[in-house]
Amino acid sequence: MDGGSDKSIQLTSNPPGAKVTITDKKGKEVAVTTTPSRVNLKRNRGPYVGETYTMRFQAPGYHTSETQVKSTMNGWYVGNLVFGGLLGMLIIDPCTGALFTLSPREVERNLIPLSAASNPADLAAADARANPRPRTSSSYRPNR
Repeated sequence: MDGGSDKSIQLTSNPPGAKVTITDKKGKEVAVTTTPSRVNLKRNRGPYVGETYTMRFQAPGYHTSETQVKSTMNGWYVGNLVFGGLLGMLIIDPCTGALFTLSPREVERNLIPLSAASNPADLAAADARANPRPRTSSSYRPNR
C-alpha cells in the first residue's frame, strides 16, 4: 500500500525562482515556496474526503499563473481486499489519507511575460502554447 498521509509534489517554473503560494480547498494558505522546490501536501481533507490545492506562481515581469493539484483515488486502495482486509479498506486508509493520491505529482509552469499578452484572450492563447501538457485546471490573472 502507498502509505502515509502526505504526498511530495515537485514544483518548477520557467523562469526559475517564482514564488508559489499554495492554498487548500477552503482558501487557507498551506505553503509558500520558491521554485524549484518540493512540497509535502496532505492527500485528504478527512475520511473519504479528497483535497484540492491551488498553486499560484508569481514572478516579477510575468503574469500570475494558477493551476491545481487534486486528490484522486489511489489504485492500491483496492489491494486492501487482498492484503489489508476490510479494516484497512474501511477505516485505516480513509482516515490516514492513503485512500487518495495527489495528481499531478510534478507541476511545471512556463510563465508568460507581461509584454506577451495584454488581454485575457491573448493570455489564454499564450498559456496554451507555453503549457501544452494536460493539467487539472489553469487560469491566469493579469498583474495590476
